[in-house]
Amino acid sequence: MDLDLDVPGLDTAITRYTNYPPGGAVELWTVIGAGHGLNPSPQFSPRVIDWLLAHPKP
Repeated sequence: MDLDLDVPGLDTAITRYTNYPPGGAVELWTVIGAGHGLNPSPQFSPRVIDWLLAHPKP
């Protein structure tokens, strides 16, 4: 994914954790080459919202 406008190209690595309780989901999105804060790209918010809607709380 390209989540930070200040980092050129595809900048995000996704780590998915599979050892979670049934009905749960955990992902770590790491923006490579960015600091703690980021300059979000236009796809940032839709990606986060899509992920949240795909993983509702049980």
